[in-house]
Formats: sequence, structure tokens, C-alpha cells
Amino acid sequence: MSNFSRQVLVVDLSQRQSSYGSFADLGHLLGGLGIGLELLRQYQEESPTVFSIGPLNGFFPFASKVSCLSLFPGKVVESYLSGRTSLMMRFAGIDSIVIKGSSPTPLYVSVYPGGVVDFLEYEGSQEAFLKSGIVGRRSFMAFSGSGSLANDYFSIDAEIGRKLFLSNLLGLSISGDAALPILKSREYKELYLEALGRGGELDVPYDGKLSCGGCPAGCGFSQLPEQKFDLVLSHCLVTCGFAGRIYESIPFIFSCLNVLGLPYKHEDLEALPDRIRYIRQHI
Repeated sequence: MSNFSRQVLVVDLSQRQSSYGSFADLGHLLGGLGIGLELLRQYQEESPTVFSIGPLNGFFPFASKVSCLSLFPGKVVESYLSGRTSLMMRFAGIDSIVIKGSSPTPLYVSVYPGGVVDFLEYEGSQEAFLKSGIVGRRSFMAFSGSGSLANDYFSIDAEIGRKLFLSNLLGLSISGDAALPILKSREYKELYLEALGRGGELDVPYDGKLSCGGCPAGCGFSQLPEQKFDLVLSHCLVTCGFAGRIYESIPFIFSCLNVLGLPYKHEDLEALPDRIRYIRQHI
């Protein structure tokens, strides 16, 4: 079994503290949905919300979403966020952000590369929040009780946004500036161009609208949170659900992971649906 650690940032709103480090027990779940569910399970006593990316985000076309999972009484709300957030998490070196607790007063949270976090008081800090981060290399989420947005355009699931707003989190910014080294550059370029050339296999047409980060399609659904829940591999990679014909193929996924230096085995990928099913049953 492949077992690669994942970098997780835990933000405690109640204590206004954060921790950042490697979780060695997450690699076999690949990313996105898999590691998000496991982190929900590990922190379930604290009713967390978890944002997660997968190993292809920032590297391959149509790998453009963020898995958003939140624990509510009796249910898990699952959604997939569009926009630039997945790119900024990749460039910040963060695979998952766990948000737990509730702040006694309203605040903003700014996340920097390497899991550095600033907590900004609401009063007088909105301007500071909007100026926080690395210019041109940041993504913003704004939470409210009536509608939450990323980068003033991409909708966040209403239940998740309202929950974070009621936890007194008004906004979350993520900045990233890391370089992404590619060891097998020739093979990587070939696979990248192959994926890009398969854009005609998307379930939606190219439409020229504002695109998610890492997606050239600009489809008519890019503004909305994705809620197609039948694609386990795509949601662990956190690729677009409309690209399922590309990223539900185990041989192609295997090749993409391999050129990034992640030598997963076919059986690791084949086992994912059962692993996901098991975790869902234990939350």
C-alpha cells in the first residue's frame, strides 16, 4: 500500500490557534474526498469543516476543484468548490484545512505558505484582510448567512458558508507562492497535453465564462458548487466532475501520479471506493 503523508492545517477558531504538520496516515486515501472524510472522522467531536485538494491539483487541466466537507448533526454535507482556491492551497503547500470551533467575536483568517495563519479581528480589519496575502497569488472566501462566495464570483455551498459565518468566521484568504518541481518533465508534458486534448470528452461544452483555476473550459456551471457525488476517484483527485471520462480511468490516473513521483499501485486506486465507504460508515 502506498502511504504518503499529507500536509494539514488545523484552525481552531475558539482558541484562535492553528497547527500545521504532516499526517502520515492519509496518503492511502489519495486526497480530496478521501482525506477530507478521514479528517472529519478524526475531529468529529468538534464538528469540523474540511477543505481538501488532491495530488493533481495545480498540475493537470480540469484538476480544478476543492473538496468541501462539513459535519452537521446526523449528516455530512459534501460539495466541490470552483475558483482559484485549489491552486492557492497547492502553492501554499497545504493539502487540507480543518476549521473547528467557534470564535467568541467575528474575525477573518489569512493563511500563508507553510501553514502560517493570521487571525484578524472584524472591527477595523476588513481592509487589512482584503490587503492580506501575496498580491496576485491569493484566493478569498467570504462567508455570510445569505450567500457565500469565493473571489466574489464562485458560490460556496449555502449550508457550509452559513455554518462558518455562525462560527464567527467572516472570511478566509489563502496565499501561495511555491514552485512546483517536475522530475519527469518530458513525460509530464505529454500527459498534460493528452489531458488537455481530451477537452471534447467533458460532459459540458467550452463556454468562455470565468474558469476555475487549472481549467480552460469556462463552462456554464463554473460559478456553482459541484454536487455530483457518484465519482469517487475524481473526487479524491478533486478534478472536475464533468471530466469523469478522463479522470475515472485508473490507467490514466496511474500515469499522472507516476510522473509526479507518486508511485501508487493500481490496487491502491481500485481499493479507494471500499475505503471511502468504510469511513462514511464510521462518521
